[in-house]
Amino acid sequence: MKKLSKTHLLIIIAIIIILLFTRSNFNLSNDNNTQANISKVCVKKKCFSVELVKTQGEKEKGLMFRESLDKDNGMLFVYNVPEKSSFWMKNTLIPLDIIWINKDSKIVYIVTAYPCKKDPCNIYSPDEEALYVLEINAGLTNEYNIKDGNVVVIS
Repeated sequence: MKKLSKTHLLIIIAIIIILLFTRSNFNLSNDNNTQANISKVCVKKKCFSVELVKTQGEKEKGLMFRESLDKDNGMLFVYNVPEKSSFWMKNTLIPLDIIWINKDSKIVYIVTAYPCKKDPCNIYSPDEEALYVLEINAGLTNEYNIKDGNVVVIS
């Protein structure tokens, strides 16, 4: 077997360092993709930092099993087409205000929903189709005077 020269050894070490650095940066960029799922939703003068929920699996899980939600945070469900999406509070531990928003960015329905402790759980549905559904802590729609017909800005 041939003995490696110092130059070859240095090249191999440099390649290993580059590969490790590239892998490290790849992992960091994946963390940034999680951050890309964070958006801001504003109603009147109040803004919430929200997690964007787009996939069916994410929609089914929602805020289930979470023990708390910061006052200025929420979850925004994004649908491909407007629909009358239904929600329930099974396995959801915190009370929520659920806000349905139509394709014109107007609130079409608001309900305050409480954790469901045993079956059957209530199912909450709007009368109108919505393109988005925003979940925030219960009571905040009253506190900030958020009502049907208010315009929502998503950024």
